[in-house]
Amino acid sequence: MPETKDEVLRPETIFERAETFADAGRNDQAVAVLTELLATDPENASALRCRGRYLMNLGRRRAALDDFNTCLQIQADDATLYGDRGIALSSLGLFDEAEADLSKAIACEATNGGLHLWRGYTRGQLGRHDEALADFIVAEELDYEVQTLAQNRARVYLDLNLHDLAADEFQRAADHGDDRSTYLKNLAETCSRAGRLDEAVAAIGEALRLDPADNSARRLRADLMERLRRLTDAQAERALADDLYHLLESSNGRKRRTRERQTHQLLRSHFDTHEVDDLIIHSRAFPPRVRADLQRGIDQFATGDIELVQLTDVKTRHSHETITLTDVMSEDRYDPATTFPASFEDIDIGEETPVSCPRRGLYLFRQGATPFVLLITPPPRHGCEIQVKVQIAVPPTEEGERTANHFLNCLKQAVHQSTCYRGKIISLESKDSYTGEAVGIRVHRLRPTEREDVILPERTLRQLDRNIVEFVQSRSALREAGFSGKKGVLFHGPPGTGKTHTIHYLATHLPRHTTLIISAEQVGLLSDYMTLARMLSPSLVVIEEADLIARDRDQSGHAFQEVLLNKLLNEMDGLTAEAEIVFVLTTNRPEVLEDALKSRPGRIDQAIEFPKPDADCRRRLVRLYSGRLNISDEVIDCAVTRTEGVTASFIKELMRRACQVRIKRSADDALLIEDVEAAVEELLSADDGLSRNLLGGAVSRGDSGESNTGIESGVD
Repeated sequence: MPETKDEVLRPETIFERAETFADAGRNDQAVAVLTELLATDPENASALRCRGRYLMNLGRRRAALDDFNTCLQIQADDATLYGDRGIALSSLGLFDEAEADLSKAIACEATNGGLHLWRGYTRGQLGRHDEALADFIVAEELDYEVQTLAQNRARVYLDLNLHDLAADEFQRAADHGDDRSTYLKNLAETCSRAGRLDEAVAAIGEALRLDPADNSARRLRADLMERLRRLTDAQAERALADDLYHLLESSNGRKRRTRERQTHQLLRSHFDTHEVDDLIIHSRAFPPRVRADLQRGIDQFATGDIELVQLTDVKTRHSHETITLTDVMSEDRYDPATTFPASFEDIDIGEETPVSCPRRGLYLFRQGATPFVLLITPPPRHGCEIQVKVQIAVPPTEEGERTANHFLNCLKQAVHQSTCYRGKIISLESKDSYTGEAVGIRVHRLRPTEREDVILPERTLRQLDRNIVEFVQSRSALREAGFSGKKGVLFHGPPGTGKTHTIHYLATHLPRHTTLIISAEQVGLLSDYMTLARMLSPSLVVIEEADLIARDRDQSGHAFQEVLLNKLLNEMDGLTAEAEIVFVLTTNRPEVLEDALKSRPGRIDQAIEFPKPDADCRRRLVRLYSGRLNISDEVIDCAVTRTEGVTASFIKELMRRACQVRIKRSADDALLIEDVEAAVEELLSADDGLSRNLLGGAVSRGDSGESNTGIESGVD
């Protein structure tokens, strides 16, 4: 019947069907139903949000994050959506972004215990343990599930080495949860660390009573018996564990056992006449931010007479990302290395095709008659060590040693050449690490800015050309004459006068230069930035809002500000004369800068003022920002006359506002004088002083309310 079909296709009915599927645990069908709806209505925010939640239930976190991002683009004012996205980000390990989103959601839903739990977990991963515990307290006051709270609180206590408190939390989890055996094992391990061996034995005994076939629990109990000097009991437990292992292997583990033996046998077969135990292992460690360059180095190395025999992933049952070649080669009976298909992650380097890197890769190579293997592993998810480790194992021969040295030199050369990032516009990213170190590089794709789009007074343009463009062009000759190849320039002026716009132009037009953009909140990473600047030179280092870190010492409010200032000065002074680095610092308040930065040659060599545009500049700005509008000279003259003393950003908003007035008036594309007048009156309205000041267009008014020509400078 047509009516029935129409009823089924109604969005309300589709949501009901999806919810019914989800309640029955059939999340995949719920996703399919909502996908059909989104095919006809791609901006249905409710459908995107629901599908994102069902995708989370299926473990498809990246797809869920995409749905939540799209939903927020449609409903940017719905703060509760940040909770869904924050949970997705946290589950993907993007803890900094997750914490920010969850905080926004909690601001609107302060009584949501689940949000407090997730933010607590996220802050724990960031090493902010006190804040994490505070969130757990709030979640508990909101009657959130005791088992989950206790488990998360225990993990924080373990990070703080508070084993007694962690043991108490695992006991609470075991008392209130369904999976008692797992929490009892956690309790036993934690009591063991705390030296509470009798309690550990009791806990593991209860776990074995619930699950007698748990071999790992039985081996833990044997270890505890040994520590208590109950050697006979320990021997008996190990014998039981061995018997259970053989029983399980013979009944249903034959296929798994064959697979677990595969890695060691694979290596034996690959090295043929060379004994695996005699291999020589060379190791190197690199910052994660050069992972893409490392991969390119490996790919370039595997050319010519070097044959890639096989690439696979490898891990042991109880080690995660910290596996080494020693683990791979070991014939551990109970924790053997196992091979899996390699899983890849794409690293964006600002090009059409990202660099595809195996998250963890075991490479089997052969060069002529010489076999060798390479293992690359990511940093561990927890702890303070943040390094990508590369190991190569070669036969104990001269040819093997030459192969290892050649490979390590290829990696070193690839990292220093940095073809992935050289000549691009980059900044560092901070991810989930307890140290706060930068672990990734973000490539910025700025909109191309041409020379004619840089609208500044002639004097300012001449200073830019002489101190940056011509300096870069003359740098080689200057160095041959014995002068330094580094330079420091300060951009200063009111907000909205074109400082950032000019930097975009320089970043895209200085030949061969790599641009590093340091925002105010990233100054703690200054040493990392300078290491990259030296490695990727010639480079342009941009420090935005320099007054936030280079403020006069007498005006500094905190000791850490002076520490950051000293770090900046030391980095600028520490560059050799051969360094090909241009510093550009921007500020709206040059008067508050530290004298040691402004007055000493070699730090700031030239200050360039970005004033508010004069009449000629305003005329060119009006033409630039009028877009595809049909605008006459009379209208331009009106706009120039009415905008004396404003900033470039004010003119940009003025032209957009005038276009809005024109659209409301008629469909004709011609902009009229009355459109500009109406937009000016609105922007310079005395009733909207904050917006006026933010745009750089404060105006004084007479008693009659009519506009005068004097326009004050905008606020910072």
